[in-house]
Amino acid sequence: MKITLNNKSYSLKFGLGFFRVLGRVYGDETMQQTLSRIVAFDNSSTVAELPYSLLDLLENIVKASAMNDKSNEFDELDFEDVIEVVMSTPNFINDFKTAILESMPTQKNNTDQGKQKAPKKPSAKK
Repeated sequence: MKITLNNKSYSLKFGLGFFRVLGRVYGDETMQQTLSRIVAFDNSSTVAELPYSLLDLLENIVKASAMNDKSNEFDELDFEDVIEVVMSTPNFINDFKTAILESMPTQKNNTDQGKQKAPKKPSAKK
């Protein structure tokens, strides 16, 4: 996912690093606390529907995801107008929610960790 601010393109990267950056902003102790903040967006599909109290959170989500991608040359000044840019992107909230969900480890990945796989048997066909 990308966003363009002041003619600079920023990649937005979610995942564990994103949760850690956003969690530091709010002083959260766990990823679950940070995730519970993001759940507030479940009832809103557009930025225009958001209460003003969530606009700061949305701005911090964009900043945290941009800071999480080390390939970005992060400039705090570029983010002064981030809400205006986000408001002009029709599906931004749904897109970032999807990106966050896709970045989360799945239950299958967690249960497979640490298990050794049996070596493959050589094929009888030659």
